[in-house]
Amino acid sequence: MRTFHFTTVVSTEYIYKFLAMQDSLFKHCKNYHLFSLCVDATVYNILKKLPLQNITLLLASDLEKNELLEAKNNRNHHEYCWTLKPFILNHAMKKYKDTKYFAHLDSDLFFYSELEPIIDEAPLASLFLSDHNNSEKFMTSYETSGRFNTGFVCCKNDLTANAAVEWWLAKCFEKCSLIANPKEEIYGDQRYVEKWPLLFPNTHIINTKGANVAQWNVEGFRIHNKDGKAYINDDKLIFYHFSGLSILSKTQYSLSTFNKIADAPLKMIYIPYINNLYKHIAATTERFPSFKDGLANRKYASTIHIENI
Repeated sequence: MRTFHFTTVVSTEYIYKFLAMQDSLFKHCKNYHLFSLCVDATVYNILKKLPLQNITLLLASDLEKNELLEAKNNRNHHEYCWTLKPFILNHAMKKYKDTKYFAHLDSDLFFYSELEPIIDEAPLASLFLSDHNNSEKFMTSYETSGRFNTGFVCCKNDLTANAAVEWWLAKCFEKCSLIANPKEEIYGDQRYVEKWPLLFPNTHIINTKGANVAQWNVEGFRIHNKDGKAYINDDKLIFYHFSGLSILSKTQYSLSTFNKIADAPLKMIYIPYINNLYKHIAATTERFPSFKDGLANRKYASTIHIENI
């Protein structure tokens, strides 16, 4: 069994999603360690008091110097969090040189089965990228958000991958804008990795449709149950990216910013996730009653699909 070292960035707004992701990793990826970069002291102080397993917590302020501190001072919170993605991945790869596989995970991912099939597609590859696989409704978003989604970026700990991640980090230090620039092919941290297949040999584009399923592609797939597992067309669902899901309260969730979620993905994908979120919200607010973050501002939340539990 392969050992994975994962990295993620977590802030107070994403604490419940982070805890749900950790649950799913622990269930489906037994041989791993998760390096979690806490953007603020509040989330760090809460997480360090929880009985989390296979996790190392790092506080961003302890690592903020030189280019990272400059980046923090010249961009907004969202842009800074995006900048931290290649930063923490690069940091872990340099510190834990004996680890074979690394992957950055956005904290709003949730795993439904093991990761091994992704690596098995190309065991000799240095870099693994996930295509957005946009459904017909989202085809035009390729022009802004680009071909690949950096909610999941996997790599082998070799010279090629180290050079690629360092290059990615340097580009994000230069610019990591929330405003898409199709002409310059820039959108946050994301569009830079489109250059990887050209600049760095041995980059593999993930084939399985079960990796990085999300609201921008789920409509284009057949979602069905097979032997008690969710399948995406003919592939087992590995992980779903819950971008666009907002937690309105412990019992109420806005599931999508674009369209109503169909019955099959709702039952097989979304309901298990929001049940897990409910568990962590209930436990965390009971233990830390003064903690009021982690919920979305209803004023800005989508009302396209509200789900109550």
